[in-house]
Order: sequence, then C-alpha cells, then structure tokens
Amino acid sequence: MWSSDRSLRIHHVRSQKEELLWASSVDSIENPHRLAAALLPNAKPGRETFKTFYRPYLRCSGLHAVCVREQVLGWRLGKEIIRRHGDGLQVTFDIGHATHYFMQNSRRYFRNVAVGWWECAACGWKRFGRVQAQTCPKCGAHPRAFFYSEHHMLLDNPFRLSGHPDMFLEVASGEYRVTEIKTINGEAFKDLCAPLGDHIVQVTGYMMGLEHDKSLPIRVNTQSALIIYVSKAATKGQSPMKAFHVGRTEAYENMILEELDHLQRAVDDPGHNPPGDTRCIESNWQVYRAKVCPVRKECRAIGCC
Repeated sequence: MWSSDRSLRIHHVRSQKEELLWASSVDSIENPHRLAAALLPNAKPGRETFKTFYRPYLRCSGLHAVCVREQVLGWRLGKEIIRRHGDGLQVTFDIGHATHYFMQNSRRYFRNVAVGWWECAACGWKRFGRVQAQTCPKCGAHPRAFFYSEHHMLLDNPFRLSGHPDMFLEVASGEYRVTEIKTINGEAFKDLCAPLGDHIVQVTGYMMGLEHDKSLPIRVNTQSALIIYVSKAATKGQSPMKAFHVGRTEAYENMILEELDHLQRAVDDPGHNPPGDTRCIESNWQVYRAKVCPVRKECRAIGCC
C-alpha cells in the first residue's frame, strides 16, 4: 500500500513539474498562431480525413451536387467515401453545427413554436412534441437533460431518399413547416435577398420526402418550407437572422426526380449505370472532383454514357 501511494505521489510531482515547464514554454510564445496551436493541441493545421460508406440513397443535403454514378458504383463496390479538408474549413463546419445545436436547444429562440423529437441524455427515452417541460418518465432525469434530436428521414418508396431536417416549426395552429438553419458570413448576409439555390434544392428534397414519410407523427406542409439564415457578424440595430419561404417548383422537383430515377434503376438493374458528371467527362476525368473520386477508375471504364 505504501509503495503504491508513494508512486502516485511521485507521479503527481512529476506532473506538476511538467505542467510548470509547459506553462513556461507557452508564456514564451509571441506569435498568435503558434500560441493558439500550443493551447489547442488537437486543432493542428492540416487536412482532416473523414470516411464513411456509400449507400443506395440520395441525401437531401447533397442533392445539388450529387453524382449518381459515383453513388451507385461506390455502393456496388463497397467503396469508402473519403472527404478531406483543412482545419479552417473544419472550424467553419464546427461553428455551423454549434449554432444549429444552440438554436435547436435554447429556450430563447423557438421555445413556443419548435416541434420535434426530444431525447433524454441520461437514458435515451424519446418523445415527439414541444420542448420537454417535465422530468423523464423513464429515469426521472431533469427536463434540462433532454436535447433536440433531428428527425431521420429514410425512404425506400416511392424513391430512395434520406435526410435530417433541422427543425419543424408550428407557424399557426396545426400548420407545421420543415425548417432549415444556415449560418452565413456577415458580408454575404448583407446582400442576401433570396435563399441560395443549393439550399432550395435541399428543402425541396425534404418536402418531397416528408410527403411519403410515415414515421413522422405529424403531417407537415409539403408545399412550403422555411430557410433561416444566421449571420456570423452582428449588425447594430438589425436582426442577425433572415427567413425565407420556399415553395415547391416543377423545375427543382423534376431535377431531383431525374436523379432519384437513375438511382432506382441502378438498384433494380445491376447492368444500369447512371450518366456521369459532365465536368469529369468533359475534362477527361482531370478535374479535382474526378481525381479524388473513389470510383474514378471504374467510372472512366464506363465512359461518357
């Protein structure tokens, strides 16, 4: 017992010495970038790599730039999706995710109109409705233990579509709208007078999918959605948020249906290969997108059609 205690005391002393040495080295750093790197050892400059697998579904958030041929070949061959980006972009993503989480869970923004799934962090029990105001009926956890859990939309019929809408807002009694929250830099926010095209495609996909989603306990308006932009730079005397209505249009819907049709045909017929991305084909697979594509070799073997 004595030797065990003694080893712990020695380890503690060594740790203190190491901490003092580390503090001394930090105090000697004048360069602000180097100081930040020393204080945030896990936020090292470089390229982050994320890996996942292809699935026979199209994601609403990627509909604006999806290559269905890549999706199909990757799924058939069991390829990994590999995404690489620098730490600067990662910080941008993290800020966006943090803003989403805060607005979904904070009582000050959508408390009276937000509707969705609320999950108990203590035991995992879920309920659908407004913000949890009572203790968890399963484990007795405080209402603050609940967090907003985005609805998981996954459809096989009439098309293969997936997505996670940010929120549902009850804009009038019994009138629910799917709502997407987007962060945007201050300069772009000033000039924003309409929702961006890729965001319109995304919420159009949500509306199309939710029309057939039987797992959602409520019926949302599938003809009209909302996009809320949150500025990263506050402007004195003005709201840092802008909201836009988005209705379903034939042009966007047909574009999405065409991509979904190619995917379904490929799932039903192993011999069907969807058209490739025109940017890759026209450049003879020399553009950056083609060079980093996990199925570049197989796609080139198929050719332009």
